[in-house]
Amino acid sequence: MSYQEEADKFMPIHLHPVSRRSFLKQSLVAGAGLLASPMLFAASRKSDAHAWVMMTDPHIAADPTQLGRGMNMTDHLTQVCGEVLALEKAPAGVIVHGDCAFSTGKLDDYEQFLKLMRPLRENKLPIHLALGNHDHRERFYTAANLKASSAVPDKYVSVVKSERANFFILDSLNEIPSNPGLLGEKQLQWLAKNLDANKKKPAIVVVHHNEKRMIDSDKLIALMDERKHVKALFHGHIHRWRLDETPGGVHIVNLLPVGYPTATGGATGWVHATFAADGVRLEVRCTNQEDPLHRTVHQLSWRSA
Repeated sequence: MSYQEEADKFMPIHLHPVSRRSFLKQSLVAGAGLLASPMLFAASRKSDAHAWVMMTDPHIAADPTQLGRGMNMTDHLTQVCGEVLALEKAPAGVIVHGDCAFSTGKLDDYEQFLKLMRPLRENKLPIHLALGNHDHRERFYTAANLKASSAVPDKYVSVVKSERANFFILDSLNEIPSNPGLLGEKQLQWLAKNLDANKKKPAIVVVHHNEKRMIDSDKLIALMDERKHVKALFHGHIHRWRLDETPGGVHIVNLLPVGYPTATGGATGWVHATFAADGVRLEVRCTNQEDPLHRTVHQLSWRSA
């Protein structure tokens, strides 16, 4: 069973690749024929089964001119998608760590988000998504034409398996758009059960909220720390790049945002994550290529089993 088929067992928020022919036809009708060249280039390149694109907090609005803290989110996501398509080797997939919509998860915000992400899908890149505090479950499912079903009631969870790591995608959305996040006992039980059933590979936990802004984050940390095959937690929400660890040595990767930073002058962009048997190589790609963080590489080694 492929990692994509494994993810589909739970049907959380998973965007399948779409037809290139239909996309090109729609793009040309819309006057976007210039997209064809990079897409065809991406389709012809080799792939890297161990590389993943990690992005978070695009905060896309229906209005493509909408600014967040003085920055254009649509322009940023468009640039990021173009950079992913221009990679020498195609990644195995894309994981978006929540807050796809600008503020309260409006339907037309998601329609714009899906439009911007479509070139990735057209180039056969599967996309897996977590939900953040600015998202709305039902409206996203309506926009994406997905069936709302999950192994955890009222939470959308997933196990995505790859050759060198298994990703456990959680749902910390509690109330829109307020904080803090919440996993809940049923989701924590689901996570513990599925972590215990998948001990042969490193486990990577994916969630929107950071470990300090979830009501039950102490339970999550304890659950991860006691399972030595859990190696890292990737999250968004804080809108800045930071690396940390739990008391038990689980890496905490606070991704930089796509849309806009928390502080003036902060970095925006995405991360190219390449997994090895004993760790992960994280290369930060900033939308502002003059930023000191751009192209920095961070090598994380897994704790002992």
